[in-house]
Amino acid sequence: MNLSEALFFWLATALYAAAFVSLLFLVAFKGRRWARSAGALLGLGFGVHTVVVGLRWWLAAHLPVGNTYELNVTGTWIGMLVVLGVALRLPQARTVVIGALPPVLLAMGIGVISETSVAPLSPAYDSPWLVVHIAFAFLAFGCFVLAFGAGVLSLFGRRVVRRRLAGLLPPDEELGSFEHRAVSAGFVLEALMIITGALWANRLWGSYWSWDDPVQTWSFVSLLVYALYLHVHAFPKRRGPATSVLAVIGLLFVMMSFWGVQYILPTVHNFNAL
Repeated sequence: MNLSEALFFWLATALYAAAFVSLLFLVAFKGRRWARSAGALLGLGFGVHTVVVGLRWWLAAHLPVGNTYELNVTGTWIGMLVVLGVALRLPQARTVVIGALPPVLLAMGIGVISETSVAPLSPAYDSPWLVVHIAFAFLAFGCFVLAFGAGVLSLFGRRVVRRRLAGLLPPDEELGSFEHRAVSAGFVLEALMIITGALWANRLWGSYWSWDDPVQTWSFVSLLVYALYLHVHAFPKRRGPATSVLAVIGLLFVMMSFWGVQYILPTVHNFNAL
């Protein structure tokens, strides 16, 4: 990472963090000016984030997915594109951003403490399959981040946030419906991620699946968590805190499969060795 890239990266991170603080002030002090401030900071942060992705793409001469830093910068950009796109289209969902920003900031932090040097992709990974597989992965991540934010508001908003954000926070039923739609979209996208990954793995190694690869295993487990969410949601009397807890837990499994297990167990998904 050169100096220019580092400056843009930390500026984007600082703007996202400032937007999160503005949202916390919105909860604490109510004033709608904090909502406008958060919106402006998010827009600026995403603009600078776009510069970071474009700059790394230019420096690397390939889509920036060659190591954990590049994957996280690109992945969080896709995630924020989903979050902001939904927030612009559905004004009632904008408060969900308060719960969606922490996992994005965490992922960016994980990226910057990893290997940040520029390197070419290995021949095995210089494939259109990589782009398709990763696109599905991080579009799913964006949906799950939205569901996480809705789940956090559903679980804690009733007591803390709702009385301070009267008129800004959607009703429980509407928030639950939004959470369900985000999980449903993410579930389909993650399933496509797993399917394209299996097809690509068969081309690379002659096998569609390996239970010895912890990333594949954890990805499948995270998909099962969201399948359980959809199953529970099918019974109206069981909706509410139970589904919101699963929406929160599901993202933890996703982040573990994306970023956690590669540091603990050997895996072919060693992003720093692409």
